[in-house]
Amino acid sequence: MGTLSVDWVASKKLAAKRAVELGKPWVLDPVGCGATPVRTAACLDMLACRPTVVRGNASEVMALQAAAVAAAGGGGGGGPGPAGRVRGVDSTAASTDAVEAARLLARQYGCVVAVSGAVDYVTDGSRLVAVRNGEELLTSVTAAGCSLTALIAAFVAAAPGQALLATAHAFAVFGLAAQEGLRLAPRPGPGSLRVGLLDCLHLMDQATVAGGALVEELTPGS
Repeated sequence: MGTLSVDWVASKKLAAKRAVELGKPWVLDPVGCGATPVRTAACLDMLACRPTVVRGNASEVMALQAAAVAAAGGGGGGGPGPAGRVRGVDSTAASTDAVEAARLLARQYGCVVAVSGAVDYVTDGSRLVAVRNGEELLTSVTAAGCSLTALIAAFVAAAPGQALLATAHAFAVFGLAAQEGLRLAPRPGPGSLRVGLLDCLHLMDQATVAGGALVEELTPGS
C-alpha cells in the first residue's frame, strides 16, 4: 500500500480491477493495516478488488481480517485484538497468532493469505503450508517485506493455478537468499544482508532450492 494519497489509492484500485478482468494475478501487501483508520479502510478497499494473494505480517493480517468481518456485518469493531495491534508497519504478534485469521480471510475472499514471521504460513483457507527459511535480521532491512511481495507476484505469475505453492516457494527462496547472504557477508549486519540478499537472489539455482527449501504442508489442526 505504501504512502497513501487519494490519487494513489484510486490508481491501485483501477490497476487491480483491470488485472482481474484480464485474468492476471496480483498481490496485496496491506502495509500498516490497523495502524490508522484511514490506512485500514484503504487496505479493505483493495481487498474488495479480489487479490490473488494477500501477504502481510501477523498484525496486518489480523487487523485486515477483523476489518473484513466488521465490514461484512459481523461486528468486532473493525480493529485488531490486543495481539494484533501494530507498531507503525511492524508486527507485535507472532505469525502463529495469525494463522486462524489468515484461514478465515482466505475463505471469505477466495484468495491465498500469507503471513510473514519466524515461520511463514501460507493458506488458501483449507490447506496450510509452513515455510521455515526465515532470517530474523531481515526485520532490520527496510523494504524487505516489499521485496518479498514482489517476488511472490513473480512466482504466482509464473505458475498459473498454483498460487498456494508458488507463494510458499517464493518465501523459501527469499529466506534461503537471506540466509546465504548473511553467511557470506563480511560483517553480519543489515547493510551487508541487503546487498547479500540481492546477490543471492540473482545467483539462486535449482540445486540450492531443492536442498534448502523448508516447505511443509501441515495437516488440519497442526
